[in-house]
Parts: sequence; C-alpha cells; structure tokens
Amino acid sequence: MAVGLYRIVSNEHIYWIKSGFFVIGILYLISALFEIITHYIVIKNGTLRKYSFWAFHKDIELQNIIEIKSVAEDYIVFTESTKLKIQVELIADDSLEELKRILSELDLPADKTPFQ
Repeated sequence: MAVGLYRIVSNEHIYWIKSGFFVIGILYLISALFEIITHYIVIKNGTLRKYSFWAFHKDIELQNIIEIKSVAEDYIVFTESTKLKIQVELIADDSLEELKRILSELDLPADKTPFQ
C-alpha cells in the first residue's frame, strides 16, 4: 500500500495502473480487519456459517452434511450441492474443540467422517 501511495504522490501525472498497488493494499487491510472483527465460523440454530470478506458467507445446514474429510489439518464438509473448506488454523483452540465435538455428534457412517 505504501508503494502505491508513494507512486501516486511522487509523480505529477496520476498513472492509474500504478495506483493499483494502493487499491490492493487498502483491500488487504479491509480484509484483515473484517477477519478480526467477525467470527470465521459460527454454528447457530443447526446451521454452520463460514464468513469471508470476499465471498460474504456460506451456510450449511448440519442435518444436510453427508461427508466430512480431513485434509492437511483442514476439514472439508460436503452436502449434496455444497462443499465448504474449514481452515483449522483460523479457529481458536477452545472453539476448535467445540467444532470437533459438534461435527463428531453428526450421524454419519464411519467412512464418511474423521471423528469415528
């Protein structure tokens, strides 16, 4: 962002392509603030909701989950029509334990969940 701002201010003419650095920096800061202010994953009223600055949010009803995969310490949750990747490193330890507990209580076959 600083590089983009410097390039905008240091020239007499504004080059819109060079100001792209500034715009990208602002978007990155907004994205970081959004992740700090909002929760990454929320489970409420039987719905798992994943928030993201770029995609707003994605909902999955817990009762519609048909498979959970564990891939490289992340979880991928599947329904008939939706796939949701949960990045474990973005979740606080106590919240992660709660997430694991809730997902392990789902009535899934042993070959469709890593929690059996």
